[in-house]
Amino acid sequence: MLSRCQERENIITAIYDNLIRQKANIDYDINQTLTSVFYVDNLEDISLFCKQIYLGVYKNYDQIVNLVQSKLVKWEFNRLNDLAQALFLEIVSEGYILKLTPKAVLIDFAITYAKKYLSSKDYKYINAVLDKILEN
Repeated sequence: MLSRCQERENIITAIYDNLIRQKANIDYDINQTLTSVFYVDNLEDISLFCKQIYLGVYKNYDQIVNLVQSKLVKWEFNRLNDLAQALFLEIVSEGYILKLTPKAVLIDFAITYAKKYLSSKDYKYINAVLDKILEN
């Protein structure tokens, strides 16, 4: 069984994969991407927690992008690193749209993830933006 952090990382990987395919005009199936990232054959083998967050991204994609965009200072969402975009989509789906996890847990995860996978100062703006979005 995967930890919540591992589940979040897999969800971000699936979102990232879809973003890359979308930008390259390559056909993709969001369900197939998710099962591939989790190394399972069926969606039923993935936790409800993961499926809710992942599908929440795609059901609320425009709302999430507009919300993040409204909190960015002198920057555009579509100019962010693709991995940063995927991180924002996952965290906002989980914490703002679905309200599944407390703000402190999500921001801690996002900072740790950003420090691990993004450039050295990216975690600062990710922290600032998520702090504004998840304040309620």
